[in-house]
Amino acid sequence: MGVLQYKTANCQNCYKCIRHCPVKAISFVNNRVHILDQECILCGNCVNICPQNVLSVRNDMMKVIAMIREGKKVIAAVDSSYVAAFKTTGFESVRKALKEVGFADAVETSAGACLVKKQYEEILQNTCPDVLIASHCDLVNRLIQTRYPELLPYLAPVLTPMQATAKAVKISHPEAVVVSVSPCLAKKEEYHGNVEETLTFTDVLEYMEKYAFRPEEQPNDTACAGSMFAVSGGVVSLMNPTDEYQYLCVGGVEECRNVLDDVKAGKLHHVFLELNGCVGGCVQGPCMPENRQSRAESWLKLKKNNGLCEIADNVDVFCEYEDKKIPVSLPTALELETILESMGKYSLKDERNCGGCGYNTCREKAIAVFQGKADRETCVPFVLTKTETVSKQVLKTSPNAVIALDQSFRITSFNRSAYELLEVDPETNIIGQPVDQYLDADQFMSVLSEGSIMDVVSYLPKQHKYVEKRVVYDGEMILIIMKDVTEQQEKEELRKSLKRNTIEITDQIINKQMRIVQEIASLLGETTAETKIALKRLRDVVVDRDED
Repeated sequence: MGVLQYKTANCQNCYKCIRHCPVKAISFVNNRVHILDQECILCGNCVNICPQNVLSVRNDMMKVIAMIREGKKVIAAVDSSYVAAFKTTGFESVRKALKEVGFADAVETSAGACLVKKQYEEILQNTCPDVLIASHCDLVNRLIQTRYPELLPYLAPVLTPMQATAKAVKISHPEAVVVSVSPCLAKKEEYHGNVEETLTFTDVLEYMEKYAFRPEEQPNDTACAGSMFAVSGGVVSLMNPTDEYQYLCVGGVEECRNVLDDVKAGKLHHVFLELNGCVGGCVQGPCMPENRQSRAESWLKLKKNNGLCEIADNVDVFCEYEDKKIPVSLPTALELETILESMGKYSLKDERNCGGCGYNTCREKAIAVFQGKADRETCVPFVLTKTETVSKQVLKTSPNAVIALDQSFRITSFNRSAYELLEVDPETNIIGQPVDQYLDADQFMSVLSEGSIMDVVSYLPKQHKYVEKRVVYDGEMILIIMKDVTEQQEKEELRKSLKRNTIEITDQIINKQMRIVQEIASLLGETTAETKIALKRLRDVVVDRDED
């Protein structure tokens, strides 16, 4: 199961995750977002910026709890950025809290950081590389392995502080299960055989809250000096500088990529690089709780930590980082132009590079389409233009007259059928004119006030036409749709006229027959009442048949 989980049903097609992904390791095809695990560097940007909470981080807490309940000796290796997550100065309060909720013990990775820092200094002194990139950040290591494998010779062949700490724990406690606790997503994919499970600070704090427990500040509590690795510039601040090297610290994936591009281009020499994937360092990690301590507060607290690193000096922290470059297929110039044209980009002026689709340029988007990462329809201007074209075509070819008004009853749209129905000269510039020059605006007032739909049949005296009219108000625009029903209306009027004439003739015949019958009845001595009833029934039958 991947590190990032997602609920596609929640996605609102805003493409915000793609926009904020520094390596574009997200595909959006057929209205489905998908994380490309092999390409993802696990920076966590997509998780933190998604407005619909589509993405979430895999929680391994239940696995760790199961180990604890099985009686295994589970030791937590806690990242030095705990000062920001737990808002404590020293590590003893965190260690005590973790033991309270079931861990056998806890150690801070700042001890491993001291070993790593020592190894960096030995490399600079003994091998004198032109450029040395610190390997303390899992995210940067993953970035170099997948995007800059040609720079692997410059990446320090040294374990991260977390792995160095875990290795030291395994030497002292071979039977122990080491669990990483940090604010870093990339650590969930960091495997060198020492850490068996990974938890985030968020995972641990949620578990502690079930027990209504939280680390409490201990008097005179301090941490190892190596805890400075948790803040940007902390590695450089701990190094013993030499005159042969310059020391540079950079934070954030984009800035790291700029520096790596410079190294690749041969622009940097005799420099030690501390590259942090998160701006501000680990204290700004993606899986920090929302109420974390600020970067400045964390820095000031960590600067006070001068405790000794109680860890074995004989731990071998050497390692090798693999080339994990992702094969990338690129379109030919002709293929690229074909895709651009299919998105309505026929020339450079059509390439708006608005970023609405998540990509910085239209050409980047076209490459993503070629690679199967994106649909053409995710181009917002293209879809809008296409929709507008279809709408205009529908209006142009519609047999019904369609008129759009603003809230001041001024015309904003007037299709060809409207010109014909209202017998307006097609050359007339009608846009912006008040509608009451052509229609009675009073009947629209109720729709404007009530925000409803009105269906009426009206007579246009100037044109001598009957129209079936629907008026719709959506809060901003009044839309009038009219259909010429003159022929139907005239037929209906003729039918009604025939009906009226038939009834009148029937009444005349009945009245005449009544007089004759009365005369005959008086002669025959029969009652007039019975005959009247019979004739009345005859009239009703005539009327009923006419109505049928």
